[in-house]
This record gives sequence, structure tokens and C-alpha cells, in this order.
Amino acid sequence: VARANKFCDAIAIVADPQYLDDGSNSQLRESSISLLKQLIERHLAVNILLERKDMLASLGVQRISQLRTLTGEEAEIAQTELQEWESFLVLLARAKPEDKKPG
Repeated sequence: VARANKFCDAIAIVADPQYLDDGSNSQLRESSISLLKQLIERHLAVNILLERKDMLASLGVQRISQLRTLTGEEAEIAQTELQEWESFLVLLARAKPEDKKPG
């Protein structure tokens, strides 16, 4: 947890819409959402993500909606991103704040 907190500024940048919305590079977008998902799964930097929960949820719902309208080859290409967004939003909805350790 302490190590994740050292990288809170970098994590906050990855959780920024410029890396997650439709205008960003698809590989960058997939990598970003995958990293955020892994952080929640490992209970690291959860508070940073919870601070951005409304924005992330809104962005995720919009992106999922866009991805579900794709057909054919585009839909196949976007399948991984769609699955990442769906599972990330479930994890984000269930996430509980980290305990603040006195330090």
C-alpha cells in the first residue's frame, strides 16, 4: 500500500479521461483500464480511484455504450476493452475505502 501511495500522482494521471476516453489510443486505453482494475483487485490506491469514482463510472458507462454499438470486426477488436471496462466498473462499485494508517 505504501508503495502504491508513492505513485499516487502517476495513478491519478492514468485515471484521467485523456487516457480513458474514445479519443485516446486504443492500446493506451486498454492498458490504462487494465492497470486501474488490477489496483482495485489488489486493494492498492483504492482511495485515489474512489476520489474519481463518479467520473470513472460516467466515462465507463459511456465507453461501454459506444463499444456495444460496434459490429463485425470492430466489435471483435473492442471485445477485450469492453470486458475490462465491465469488470472494472463492478469492482469500482464494490470498492471500499482503504483505512488510513497513522504515520
